[in-house]
Amino acid sequence: MKNILAIAVCWVLIECLAYSCTTVIVGKDASEDGSVFLGHNEDDGGLRVVNIWRVERAQYSAGDSVQLLSGIRISQVAQTWAYFWFQMNGLAYSDIYMNEWGVTAVSNACPSKLENRVDRGGIGYWLRRLIVERAQSAREGIYIAQALLDSLGYDDFGRTLIVCDPNEGWLLSLLGGKYWAACKVPDNGVVVVPNQFVVRTVDFKDNKDWKFSKLNLKALAVSNSWIQSEDQSEIDFRHVFSKNESEDLRQWRAQNMVMGEKETVMHTQPDGQPFAVYPKTKVTLKSLMKILRDHFEGTEYALKDSLRIAELDTTACFGMDMRLIGMNPNKMINRPLCTYKTQYSVIAQLRNWLPWPAGGLLWVSLGRPDCHSYLPWYVALDSIPEVYFNASGISDPQTALETQFNPTKKTFNYDPRSAFWIYNELENIIDMDYYHSMEQVRPLRNSIENRIIEFQGDFESSLLRLWKKDPESTGLYCRGLLESATDESLKESIHLIQILKTINFR
Repeated sequence: MKNILAIAVCWVLIECLAYSCTTVIVGKDASEDGSVFLGHNEDDGGLRVVNIWRVERAQYSAGDSVQLLSGIRISQVAQTWAYFWFQMNGLAYSDIYMNEWGVTAVSNACPSKLENRVDRGGIGYWLRRLIVERAQSAREGIYIAQALLDSLGYDDFGRTLIVCDPNEGWLLSLLGGKYWAACKVPDNGVVVVPNQFVVRTVDFKDNKDWKFSKLNLKALAVSNSWIQSEDQSEIDFRHVFSKNESEDLRQWRAQNMVMGEKETVMHTQPDGQPFAVYPKTKVTLKSLMKILRDHFEGTEYALKDSLRIAELDTTACFGMDMRLIGMNPNKMINRPLCTYKTQYSVIAQLRNWLPWPAGGLLWVSLGRPDCHSYLPWYVALDSIPEVYFNASGISDPQTALETQFNPTKKTFNYDPRSAFWIYNELENIIDMDYYHSMEQVRPLRNSIENRIIEFQGDFESSLLRLWKKDPESTGLYCRGLLESATDESLKESIHLIQILKTINFR
């Protein structure tokens, strides 16, 4: 009986982890400092490595084109903007981008009922890349997506693309093919996207904060018997189009933390979790970091309190050590916001009252955020420190793009000089005895992070003075801050590896 239970637990675990990523969007009137915040944990299984590139502005001639993965060519624009590119080799929907205007794009898989029901379209991987190359605002990014999707269709079934800028955030719900809907995040609200559509009541009469595919969504729903009539004035988008309607604990948990609720068990509302919540206490950078690091601490769903996998009479299940799972909150049936598959975590802090060098800022934890500090990547950064490169023999983003789906053999090789692999090694050591290891890790992680945040105001004042006096030096100045923070973080990580190896191998 216990073995049967263990197998059942494993299948539940596999199903829960089949879809990844969690995103939190905070409207500018819901944040303490007026920022639009976009927090995202990028979760991907298998052998992975993260490369980070800065792609410069580029000029093009009339007649130039872009070739999509499907082989279709579309016209190139006269000029593309500079942007950061977080590259996940071999994956089509896991890269994150932020351009020089602060336009930031991430996505979450959200299974749609349209799976295997519509022909595959002509654009997928390139959609968010073209948005950040061409858009100066999130709204413009939605217009760009609208033209591409209505013309070509989307070649994946079920995804939410999130696009934010210093003024607003947008959710683009992609059903597959040429069916989609986009809506603006309320300025005074917070929206949490796990791996299901979260848009609820659709306002088809609002032409300002809603955009819809040229193909009729209501007609699609009627033809599949998902709604009774096109005359319905309102539809619940998640209920009608989401393949998985079960409540996701991550959405509840993040909303609960934003609202400061004391409930430890999710009490499902009659019609499910709301699209947005409206906090009385404004969201801060630190509170968003806490959310992205969360493992249901203090709730009935926390691993130490409720999950007793270690008591099962088995040591392995589909290659997973059940006793190890029982000791690590990143590996649990109740899928947490921070998970063992989190390859990196970012928080875009987008501020419309600051000019270019400081208005767009990406806080980056390379690896699981529970283990590592968030470090500052200002949009004015002129180049990426070499420690963040992991593609052997590839020194420029164009070559990296050409090998995106055919990585070089050495791409995934361990490199002790690489930030990604140093952080990865620390995570592996921590996971040998998670709770005791984190007693050593957490104080150092917080110390680095807190000093950077406390220094942020002084740094930005100096940055803006330098920008007015010597604009060409701002990129170097931002790189100096990142290199200093990275150097300290890596030294502490190596130090922790040595300490934890000594403790954990005794």
